[in-house]
Amino acid sequence: MCRIYNIWEFEHKDKCYSNNFRHYSCVFGIDDLWHNFHNSKYLFVNKMMPQYDFGAIICWHEEMRRRNILENRLKKLNSTIYQNWPQTRFHQEWRRQGKVDIDKFNCT
Repeated sequence: MCRIYNIWEFEHKDKCYSNNFRHYSCVFGIDDLWHNFHNSKYLFVNKMMPQYDFGAIICWHEEMRRRNILENRLKKLNSTIYQNWPQTRFHQEWRRQGKVDIDKFNCT
């Protein structure tokens, strides 16, 4: 199962170290990386915004790269889940064909 890490303002406001919220969802910053994601098994987080803290996005990218290359932790990830997502299949078909027939594309 794919899970996205999120902190809601009305549930765990104290766990959002950036103390910045958008639509009641924590906008993660650099301080959140250590406290919330250092040992996280999540692949996705909601949300990071470049206009708020671009450094956090760069650091998260580097952390995911480190996990993959140095620790090989992403081997435990069931990549089939992500490969079968409609948006992934759509993108793959678009890259192969240069177009996608939206009337024939199976979105399920």
